[in-house]
Amino acid sequence: MRELQRACACGLLLLACSAQPPATTRPGEPEQASAGSAGAPPGPDGPGLSRTGAAGQPAASMAPDPAAPDAGSAPAPSEPRARVPLVDHTAWERLAPELDPFTDRPPSVTCTDEATAFELLAAEAAYGVDTGLCNYVTVRQRAREHVAIGERIIVRLWHFELSAPEPADAHAVVALDGEPLLDERIPIPSHGGLIQREIVARRAFAKDAPVLFHLHNHGDNSWALIEVSAGP
Repeated sequence: MRELQRACACGLLLLACSAQPPATTRPGEPEQASAGSAGAPPGPDGPGLSRTGAAGQPAASMAPDPAAPDAGSAPAPSEPRARVPLVDHTAWERLAPELDPFTDRPPSVTCTDEATAFELLAAEAAYGVDTGLCNYVTVRQRAREHVAIGERIIVRLWHFELSAPEPADAHAVVALDGEPLLDERIPIPSHGGLIQREIVARRAFAKDAPVLFHLHNHGDNSWALIEVSAGP
């Protein structure tokens, strides 16, 4: 049944991608808008990752990794380059609880080795999470390329139909060097669909800057992070 659901969803993904508008800027908003939760206070270089956890406590600040190279050293290309992936879906590593900056970790976490893996979704490489085997996870890797000021960062995250014994919310975040590129709360139940965000970089990001993918989901559902890329 899950294989049939995945095959149907792959067709829906192809339709969603072709119908998806190229940018998420809304009329009346500046082109560079935070992809994070509404009302999140901006940091010194842009939006932070502050939010309210399930218990009403502020989320831990996800500060840039001091071990990462200075973002100011990222070269600005003399001419537009081709779009490049910022992540390798075979290279994600799970964060230990003491290193996890998110505060919505449930009291009981179950996440088997088989729950997260590289996969192909509609012939595209993706990082899949089966929340029937993993109710909470935060993974990390280093950015494969730098991002220059003014380049566009695109994030695409697919989820299949979401269900749970009781209504709830799923929380998904993709962040680069402490800045959220995507920060979404998705109601459960929901139909399957593609979440796409496009952000114009207001500052440079160095190669090897930390990239985080966070997912907290209730119920037996499937997710796939498809794209985190930068370019013109």
